[in-house]
Amino acid sequence: MDFTSRLFCINNEFTGALISGTDVVWLTFPRYDSPSVFGYLLDERAGSLSISGEVVEQEYLVPNVLRTVMKDGSEITDLLLRGEHSFVRKVIAKTPLKVKVNCLRLRESEGQGLQTGKLGLQDG
Repeated sequence: MDFTSRLFCINNEFTGALISGTDVVWLTFPRYDSPSVFGYLLDERAGSLSISGEVVEQEYLVPNVLRTVMKDGSEITDLLLRGEHSFVRKVIAKTPLKVKVNCLRLRESEGQGLQTGKLGLQDG
């Protein structure tokens, strides 16, 4: 099955994300009415969060918790915490993986043009 042609949705009461394969292709943050952080779904230049690997299985563990298994046995778990402004992506890598972050956010209200986003990565 080609998982890049399917969109999975996770959400909480504040915002939602769309995930295609290992790519987060849509995320508005911290609320639904905020500008998109990742907007690849509408424009390839609008940002995404990607992890290398071939997807062999993708399923909801419970509502709003998506588990992705890759050919090498690596796993990604995506969720938006209920009651919090937090997007969590947990990666258990069996082999080295490449992570690509393209994040541009338009700050219309402040008139400052495009601003790059910050990403916190934690090992362990």
